[in-house]
Amino acid sequence: MKQTHSLLLLVFLLCSPLALISCGELSTPGDPISITNSQPKEAYLDEYYTNLIRVTGGLNSYTYKIDKGSLPPGLTLSSVGAIEGIPTTEGSYSFTVVVTDANLSKTFADLTMTVQKAPPAQLSLNIPETNMTEAFPVNPEILNARALQGFRTKLTWDASLFTLVEDSVRATSDRVIMFHKAEEGSLQIDIGIKGQAITGNHRLFTFGLEPLGTGPVAMQGQVEFVRQDGKTGFQQLNVGQQNPTDTTNTDNIDNTGIDSTGQPQEGTQNQDGDTGGVNNASGEESR
Repeated sequence: MKQTHSLLLLVFLLCSPLALISCGELSTPGDPISITNSQPKEAYLDEYYTNLIRVTGGLNSYTYKIDKGSLPPGLTLSSVGAIEGIPTTEGSYSFTVVVTDANLSKTFADLTMTVQKAPPAQLSLNIPETNMTEAFPVNPEILNARALQGFRTKLTWDASLFTLVEDSVRATSDRVIMFHKAEEGSLQIDIGIKGQAITGNHRLFTFGLEPLGTGPVAMQGQVEFVRQDGKTGFQQLNVGQQNPTDTTNTDNIDNTGIDSTGQPQEGTQNQDGDTGGVNNASGEESR
């Protein structure tokens, strides 16, 4: 009898929570399965998109499916719960994601996502808003870049009020291939990005201006952006306080500089890619 009791005690101890490996999984209830995501981030037309449906609780592994509505055309729901692909049609799309765990417990979430055209890239000059009496840096910044491989711009200003500081034109990243051409009252910049194209906001070059008299800082210009896929975009610039006596006009960008692949062509003055700038102006590294 004692041996029987001892055997039963041994079996009980082996099947305790400390010995689940030997006796199977403990059948105590866990956290209920749930989807923790808020609404998916927006997608941009013709750009790769991915957004993971995050699930907690329940018993892994999970299965995912779209129960109602539909994903935007070009997107699919993968076996690991990722909405991914390249959207092909603009619009707002509502759908229900259902997740089932290994115990056949289910949860769902009603989601809505939008597909829209990507905002165009822009060049922000960041020029001072007050009259300047000493030399100052100009730190242009590319905003909303999307797979940008290069760009060219020609900037003009009132040559009677400002002159380009000698040797002030600098790239701010060793990934920047830059050429520039300076004339009285104007500066043409041609930039190509080495390696992977850039996305987001980046400061890629800097230069300095020195006042010749007293007057507002104003610039005009044109910008041509070249994406990795060869698509181009354009921007007209007219920033700062305009001088009523300023008769400067903006010529077209020269037919030299970056080509359709984002690589600089020959015919403009070469400028090194050292970091830095006027008055130690800092620049964001291209990534």
